[in-house]
Amino acid sequence: MKTSIISFAALVLMASPAVSQTQPDEIRRLLSSPVDIIAAAVFAASTASHRDLCGGPPEFDGHAEMIMRLEFGSLGGEDQERYKAAMTRQYQSNVSIHETLGGDTKKSFCSGLNSAILERSAEFVRTHPHLFEAKAPAPQRTPREFADVAAGTLEGLKPFERLYVVRVAENHMMADARKILADPANKADGYIWAMKVMALEFALLGSVAKLDHPEVASAYEERAEIYSRYVRGEVEGPGVQAQERGNETRKNAIYQRLLDGYNVREAAPSEQRIAQL
Repeated sequence: MKTSIISFAALVLMASPAVSQTQPDEIRRLLSSPVDIIAAAVFAASTASHRDLCGGPPEFDGHAEMIMRLEFGSLGGEDQERYKAAMTRQYQSNVSIHETLGGDTKKSFCSGLNSAILERSAEFVRTHPHLFEAKAPAPQRTPREFADVAAGTLEGLKPFERLYVVRVAENHMMADARKILADPANKADGYIWAMKVMALEFALLGSVAKLDHPEVASAYEERAEIYSRYVRGEVEGPGVQAQERGNETRKNAIYQRLLDGYNVREAAPSEQRIAQL
C-alpha cells in the first residue's frame, strides 16, 4: 500500500509540459472558480484506488488525469500540502475498506468508484468545455440500472427460484457485513462506513426482490432506511439493534409465508438445480 501511495503522489506532482510551465494563478484563471481541495483530493484518491485495487484505470482515465493535474496545479504550496494529506488519508481508507470485502462486494466497490469518477469528470467537462477539444466527447455516465441488470441475470427463472437467489445473496451479503463490522477501523469511526455499505446493499436487494416479491422488497428497504438513519445521526446503536430485530422478525415471517405457498404449488428443485441457483 505504501508503494502505491508514493507512486501516485509522484504521478500527481509530475505535471504535463503545458501545466508544469504554467503558474498557479494562470491555471486558476483558466478554471475561473476556486478548487474544492477536499473534493479534488477525494477524486484523485478514487482514481488511484481504482488503478491500484480494481485491475486498472477507470473509464475516461485521460480526462481524470487532466483534471487532477489542473486542480493540483492551481493550488499554492500550503494548499497542495492539504491536498496531498487529504488524498493520502482517503486512499488509505479505500484500501482498508477494500481489504475487508468479499469478491462480489469488491466488484460493487470498484463499480462505485468508477461511477463517482465518471460523474465528477463529466461535471468538470460541462463546467470547463473550453479546456477540452471539441472533438473529444465528454464522458457520459450511461450505466444500466441495477434492477435491470439483475432482471437480465435472473431472466428465465421461476419466481420461486428468483426468491431463492435473493435469499442466498442476502446470506453472502451478511457474511461480508460481519467482516466489515469486525474491522477495527470501522469500529473506531462508529461504524459509519459499515452502515453505509449495509444500507446500500439492502437497498439493492430490495430493488431485485421487487421484481416478483414486493413484500420482501419492502422489508429490505425498511432495513436500508434503518441503517441510513444511523448514518444521518437520527438513531444510536441500541436503537438500530432494536429496529434490526423487529425488521428481521417481519422479514422472516414474510419469507416463511411465501415459501409455504411455493411448497404447496411448486415441485422441490433438484440438488443440481439448487447448486446452479
